[in-house]
Amino acid sequence: MVIPFVIFALRQEPLPSMIFWMISYFSFGFYAVFRIILLVDAADEKKGLYLAGLGLLVGRIGDALGEGLLLTLEARPVLLILMTSLLFAAAVAVFFKLYPLLYLPRAEVKLSKEEQFERFALSYDLSPRERELMRLILEEKTGGEIADALSISENTVKYHVRNILQKTGCKNRKELLVLYLDRED
Repeated sequence: MVIPFVIFALRQEPLPSMIFWMISYFSFGFYAVFRIILLVDAADEKKGLYLAGLGLLVGRIGDALGEGLLLTLEARPVLLILMTSLLFAAAVAVFFKLYPLLYLPRAEVKLSKEEQFERFALSYDLSPRERELMRLILEEKTGGEIADALSISENTVKYHVRNILQKTGCKNRKELLVLYLDRED
């Protein structure tokens, strides 16, 4: 990595030119890594390969534009260094803005079992009595066990279960359990 700077020193390049090339050298390296990380990992493997090719194409076009900037501003080294520094700072800022969004895991808010149950009950507008039955259904109690636990008849249990199934769009208790567990995940 030091070789280009040694060559500049041996050629006795003017200091502004050396500073520009040093900044360019590091920024081009950063841009290359940035493109690889951003475009290869941003999608699944198959799309990532196409995006990597696109990234390299865009990168090469950007490199050519950078060289064009160098040639047009060669007579103004201070402006050239300023422009290069600003472009590098912008690339770094974009990288650090996008990296957390694309690659850092987001903290998932884990609901308690009670909160999950309440959300389910609210989303299907279950009455307080239907909620009691639903809790026992989740424990996989039979109609008789539910009737004994709530001190109601089995016909009343069937009535409430039918209402719960109708509200949730399920055909039977098994389907209701699957619906609840799917929403829980």
